[in-house]
Amino acid sequence: MTFTPPPHTTTPTPRTGDRLTPDDGGTHPGVLLRVRRETLGLSAKDFANYLGINLRTVQRWEAHEAPTWAMIELDAVITESVEWVDKIMDAPGPVDVWHHGWHVTRSGRVLPASWWRVVVGQAMIQAPTVTARWVD
Repeated sequence: MTFTPPPHTTTPTPRTGDRLTPDDGGTHPGVLLRVRRETLGLSAKDFANYLGINLRTVQRWEAHEAPTWAMIELDAVITESVEWVDKIMDAPGPVDVWHHGWHVTRSGRVLPASWWRVVVGQAMIQAPTVTARWVD
């Protein structure tokens, strides 16, 4: 079965250098970083703040090559997200969500309320009995 992109996308142009071409069969590291970051509900600015770096640095990584350590940091957020999804699915009552604010991770760093809403949303998709409520 061949994958056909949705109508709003375009076929990528093969490139040379640090970018993978469609024939390489892989995903360009910058694309991987951006897609994973956005899937977690994080803006580029949110991720830059999380790492304690400049927004322009994240933008450069996403256009070119993301360093291994940044991918490891993002993987840590993914791991914590999955763990929270599992906990939420076992929650006895409604899960609190916020329009604004921050969540403090195990490492002591902060993630925005948008990340928490994505985590809760994933739990609600996996377990339709999970409910949520606004608390702010």
